[in-house]
Amino acid sequence: DCATGTLSGGEVIYKLENPVSGTVTLTLTNREADLDLIVVGADGLGGCDLTNACVAASQVADAGGVEQVTLSTVQGETYYLIVDSPTGAAGGFTLDVACDKHL
Repeated sequence: DCATGTLSGGEVIYKLENPVSGTVTLTLTNREADLDLIVVGADGLGGCDLTNACVAASQVADAGGVEQVTLSTVQGETYYLIVDSPTGAAGGFTLDVACDKHL
């Protein structure tokens, strides 16, 4: 699933250059505002492709809850992790990244 609706907050974007082939779980906790987690891939030049490369999204209503997405990935792929708000809200959060390597 990918993001729905308008995200009008001042987004924060993190770049993840994936270190392993396997499963990557992204968890957004301690949300002090209504913040969503969106994951997009890279364009042909390695930049953030907001239009054509949406990979996954978690958009739980209101502050406080947990946003989480799990991806099957290949080592060396680039992802952009976006924290944004559908309401223009701002607040603190914790973003955890866990990688489980496939053998």
